[in-house]
Amino acid sequence: MICVIADDLTGAAELGAVGLRHGLRAEVVMLGPCFARREVNLARHRLVATDADTIDLLCFDTDSRACRPTEAARRAAAAAGLATRMKPVLIYKKTDSVLRGPVAAEIKAIMTEIGKSRAVLVPANPSRGRAIVNGKYYVNGKPIHLTEFAADPLHPRKTSDVRQLVEPKRLLPVHVCRADDALPETGIVVGEAQAPRDLEAWSRVLDPQTLAAGGADFFSAILSGLSHKRRDKGRTRTRASAADSRLFVCGSYSDAARKFIARARQAGTPVLPVLSGDGPRALVEARQLDALATEAAKNLAELGRAVLCTGEPLLSGRAGPKRVLTRLIELAERVLAKARVTNLYIEGGATAAALLGRLGWHELIVETEVAPGVVALTPRAAPEHMVTIKPGSYSWPEHVLD
Repeated sequence: MICVIADDLTGAAELGAVGLRHGLRAEVVMLGPCFARREVNLARHRLVATDADTIDLLCFDTDSRACRPTEAARRAAAAAGLATRMKPVLIYKKTDSVLRGPVAAEIKAIMTEIGKSRAVLVPANPSRGRAIVNGKYYVNGKPIHLTEFAADPLHPRKTSDVRQLVEPKRLLPVHVCRADDALPETGIVVGEAQAPRDLEAWSRVLDPQTLAAGGADFFSAILSGLSHKRRDKGRTRTRASAADSRLFVCGSYSDAARKFIARARQAGTPVLPVLSGDGPRALVEARQLDALATEAAKNLAELGRAVLCTGEPLLSGRAGPKRVLTRLIELAERVLAKARVTNLYIEGGATAAALLGRLGWHELIVETEVAPGVVALTPRAAPEHMVTIKPGSYSWPEHVLD
């Protein structure tokens, strides 16, 4: 058994799909609803009941990226405690590849819980053009603070300095090193990486006192070096047929999301936003949701597809994105109650966690890696559905609108 602790749902699913690529059977468990009710013991009982013999890789989603550091640390430590009960050969801390959220607080909490003195953190994903060189973070050759990540509504990247991104308050020792450097024995070591060979080198420095942390590419490099029994690579229910209905729920404001919505409109797919213009009254009122949901259900019945999205421009203030997300989830839930939806596509980790949490779909079997970072899952509570999720900054494959 291998355990992953991720701070959001799409990250947990992404690493489940990486495991699938390496022949491991994977499952994602959403702990966020349990933490919200402070019922971590319920999660423990549920996991004990799970047939561990059928799962090689268990990916916990703590839903902690938007939490304050103290709460994020509490959740990470509790997840690590659950993981140790499974007696895993490896515990891996999945972080956001561009280091959003209280990364250092969560890593420190897990190190304390499982007795590690050092963490090697390699968040860079060279396969997606994300690299760390000379202590700076680059996306497709540009410093990250000069990319779209600078405008992230909750975690704007205002610097490319990796130490500042990992630990803005400088409360913990953070070292940026190359794999061939003499590494410190304690603290968080951020590994520079710009090519697959760098990830392989970092995977070889891990020892029993070191917590491995970072992105999908580093996790894949570690799995390549482990010996494990290869199983099947999952089922292939991801591609929707003409008879299937497809509901897209897009809670991201990224360039990829904008391009997808424009492409959907071009393809004749109805797009229903919850924001209609600028100003304080731009957000669709709760009493209008039924009419929108009825329209979406009609589109699904007649055309077999519909897109629900946030719309633009964003509401101002830190609470603005949360209000928009809440309204989008309310709309999606009403549509699902009115229409038959075979394939549910969700964009954005927070959006996926909020909607699946409302539906009570907390345990998800990883079915197929549709594309890197785009993962199809089956909810244990609703196996007749297929749920495909991805991070907001990743693109949907071309075929999903076909």
